[in-house]
Amino acid sequence: MTGNEEKNSCKKNDFTNDNYLNELCQYKTLVNDIDMHNCRISKYVKLLASFCHTRVITLGNEEYVHHLVNNLDHFPCEGLEECRDVEVLNLANTQLFHINSNIDIYTNLKELNLSQNNLNSLPNEFYKLVKLETCILSYNSLDYLPSNICELTSLVTLRLDNNKLCMLPENLHEIPNLKVLDLYNNKLHEGPSNLNLEEVDLAQNCFDEPDDEEYLLKKQKLRISYPDRKIGRKVEVTEQIEPSLSSSDEEELYELATNEIIHDDQKDNRTSSPEDWDSDDYWIPQYDPPATPPLSPWIYYVQTKMREGNFCPMDAHPISISDLVRYDRLYNPHLVHSLDGHSDNYSDDDS
Repeated sequence: MTGNEEKNSCKKNDFTNDNYLNELCQYKTLVNDIDMHNCRISKYVKLLASFCHTRVITLGNEEYVHHLVNNLDHFPCEGLEECRDVEVLNLANTQLFHINSNIDIYTNLKELNLSQNNLNSLPNEFYKLVKLETCILSYNSLDYLPSNICELTSLVTLRLDNNKLCMLPENLHEIPNLKVLDLYNNKLHEGPSNLNLEEVDLAQNCFDEPDDEEYLLKKQKLRISYPDRKIGRKVEVTEQIEPSLSSSDEEELYELATNEIIHDDQKDNRTSSPEDWDSDDYWIPQYDPPATPPLSPWIYYVQTKMREGNFCPMDAHPISISDLVRYDRLYNPHLVHSLDGHSDNYSDDDS
C-alpha cells in the first residue's frame, strides 16, 4: 500500500468511526449509574447522549492521572447536555475552564462536584439549581460568588476551600438549610456572620481565626477527613525587592573605581570673593568638571577584579583575545614533522 493509499484509508476509517459514533448516540439506554472517569473520553464525549436517563454520572476523580483525565474544557458539553435527569454529577479534575449559562437545564441535580478545575467565576444561572444539596467547588480559582447565592434554598453543603475568595456575599446567611461551609485557605479579610452551621472551617484566611469552643468543635467535625490542614491565620508573604543603588552610592562606587577619593581633611573649601581678585595668596580658582555619569555596579566590579588580577574579561583588552590568538597562529605556526621510514631524523629538509 502506498503512502497516499494509506492516508486515504485512515481518513476513511475516521469517517466510518464518526458515522458509527453518531449512529450509536441515537440509541438510548436505561442505565441508572455510569462511571467513566480517567477514560480519555474527551474525543467521544458525545457518547454520553446515549445515557440520557441516567441518575448518577462520574466523569471525574480527585486522584490526578494526567494521561487518562477526561478533558471537557466547558460544561454543559456536547452529549452531557442530553443527560438532563442526572441527580449526582462528578466532574472533578476534568480541566474545566468555563460554566455555560445553560447549566439550569439540570433541574433534578442534587449533588455537583466541580473541584480541582480552573474555574474563576460562576454564571448567575448556576443558582437556578434549586434542588442542589451538595456543591463542591474546592481547588479552583474563584474570586467571588454572585449575590443570588441565597436562591439555592436546598443547599446543605458548600465547599469553597482552596480558592481565591476575597469577600463573601452579604446575603450568605439567607440560605435556609446551609449546615456545612468550608472556606479554608482563601483570601477573605472577614468571616461570615449570623450563620447557623454545624460544620465550618475558616482557617488560613486574612483574619484571625475564632478561638471559642463552639467554633473549634465545628471545625474539628469538618476536618475528620482533612487531618493535614493548618490552623490560624494565613501568613502573608511579601515580595522582597532588592534595593536599587542611590545616586550617592553610585558616586561612591565611581570614586572607588577611579581611585579619586579625597578625604575631608584634604578638601579645600575656601571660596573666593570680589576682594580676593588682586590677592595671589588666598584666592584659588575653583573648577567644576563636567558631570560624569556614575559607573554601574557591574563596571565597578569588573574594574576592581582587574586591579586585583583575579578577573580578565575579553572586552577589557585593547586588543581582543581572539585577535591575539589569531595573530599568534599566523606568525608563530606550529610545525608538524613527518617521518620517512624508520629514520629518527627530526630536522627539516633545508637543515
